[in-house]
Parts: sequence; structure tokens; C-alpha cells
Amino acid sequence: MMKIYDKIDMQVTDNDNWRYERLHIVIGYLYAKNEETIDMINKIEDHEGFLLITWKKQPDASQIKDCQNIWESSLCNECCENIEHYFNGVVIP
Repeated sequence: MMKIYDKIDMQVTDNDNWRYERLHIVIGYLYAKNEETIDMINKIEDHEGFLLITWKKQPDASQIKDCQNIWESSLCNECCENIEHYFNGVVIP
């Protein structure tokens, strides 16, 4: 497990370095779009191509859309349906 900015726990499948790099891309994109978003994330994980985000605060629709946009971009190259958001232990629909 890695921490970025001492705020976000990062986890990846099999400690693959390229998955850590991809999570850094996601975090950088989210920071560039709205730096307050970073303070709302507790944990981010790349689990075999699925992006799992655990939020400290309930994200709004634009923050969820930003996650989808970067995950399906050519930088991450994954399907936006391969994202799960969690808040208070419950999947956000």
C-alpha cells in the first residue's frame, strides 16, 4: 500500500508498478479538475482493471463523471463501467 499526499491510500493488484502509475494519473487528473476532490478520497484501488474509490464525503455527480472520464481515456484505457464508488461502506449507484 502506498500513500499519496499522506491523504489517499493506494492499492493495486499484485503490486504492478504500471497500475500505481495509472492511479497517479487518475489522482493528478482529479486534482487538476478540482483539488478539493482529493481531500474527499480515502482510498483508491486498481483491482485488475476495476477502479475502486472509497470516499470520505459523498461525491457529487460531476466528481463521479470526472472519474469515469479519466478511467476511460486513452491514459487509463479502461471501461467506465469498471468503476465502483463507496461511501460509508455502501456502493454509490
